[in-house]
Amino acid sequence: MLRMTNLVVEQKRAPFELPEERIEVHLVAGGAYEPLTELVTINICLADLIRGDRTQRLWPFALRASRSLISGSLLGATGDPIRYPGVICSREAQEIFVASHAPVMVMAEMA
Repeated sequence: MLRMTNLVVEQKRAPFELPEERIEVHLVAGGAYEPLTELVTINICLADLIRGDRTQRLWPFALRASRSLISGSLLGATGDPIRYPGVICSREAQEIFVASHAPVMVMAEMA
């Protein structure tokens, strides 16, 4: 069974300014992609709502959107790729560690 064993996302000249109000995601618990509907589900287990200089911890939540909506909402990225710990890809009861690296990214609100 073909499996992805390494994922590295890089940015080139994609600067951004952080919005005054934003959600900062710190830890993803898991996710899924349904190829027939192109629906992506990302389970967020640790995130903060930032409003100016105030920070509020959010309850865990799931982000569900189409693949095209998610990719179209990407506004920018900055910095070198950062290693994200503990990514496990699971398919048909087979689990494999996937090395995952990405820069800090900013996405627009998805309606």
